[in-house]
Amino acid sequence: MNQPLPVVVHCEDLVNRQAFLSGELSVQQCPRLQEMCLEGKEGTVGVSLQFERTPQGYAVISGLVWARLPVLCQRCLEPMTLTVETSVMLHPVLPNTTAAWQEEKEVVVLDEEGLLSIVDLIEEECLLSCPIVPKHPETECGVLFEQPPTESKEKKINPFAVLKGLS
Repeated sequence: MNQPLPVVVHCEDLVNRQAFLSGELSVQQCPRLQEMCLEGKEGTVGVSLQFERTPQGYAVISGLVWARLPVLCQRCLEPMTLTVETSVMLHPVLPNTTAAWQEEKEVVVLDEEGLLSIVDLIEEECLLSCPIVPKHPETECGVLFEQPPTESKEKKINPFAVLKGLS
């Protein structure tokens, strides 16, 4: 799965050929993802996309986008690998195109020539799928979690009980 991905593709050509596109990129090729990663650490992002037409004739891009990002756990402040995986179902459209069906679908806007930046697509989908605050699972985190205090079986004294007798 280490084949290089094209940076930009002509979407209509791929849809007409019912092409399948798959490969990985380094996080260094995705500047916005690189900002959230630990400095000096390598991460990878990948994609597996099918370009085709729906029975109604609309172009559609479907598949998976994933990433393995070296980030800092915001709970214990230790390095961790954040794994992100998301499925995509996008309808490519040209700029300034409006149609009633677009309101019901998730669209990706191409440039004026009908070109799609694969890097931008991968980066956008990964950013949308990343948690706002990356954290290890509780069982793997270096922070010790306190158990909530158990209720004592003794009846607690209500300090306001004396006010009940004043009326």
